[in-house]
Amino acid sequence: MTANKNINIFCITLLQSILSINTLFAQSNWQFLDQLCGTNVRTVFYFNNYMFAGTDGDGMYKFNFNTNSWNKLTSFPKYSSVYSITNNSRGHLFATTGSYFYVSTDEGAT
Repeated sequence: MTANKNINIFCITLLQSILSINTLFAQSNWQFLDQLCGTNVRTVFYFNNYMFAGTDGDGMYKFNFNTNSWNKLTSFPKYSSVYSITNNSRGHLFATTGSYFYVSTDEGAT
């Protein structure tokens, strides 16, 4: 993997907080993003310039890099637990819950 200074990397801490870093291999510049504090995040996925966070019982959130904010996806089932998020080569976004498999063709809008 090569370094790309134009991307942000997101990680989940043991306290389930989301942090961001400005470069791939940097040792500093971590910023605390508190909008999801108290939310148990299970998985994160970068797709088409957005970061998606799947939660344990609170549905899915989408991070907008232009506004530096998380927005809950109201089109996704509200109280679901998201176990994984991925995409395919046609631009479809997929998410799995304990019982269901979901697909979005519009970056999670509907």
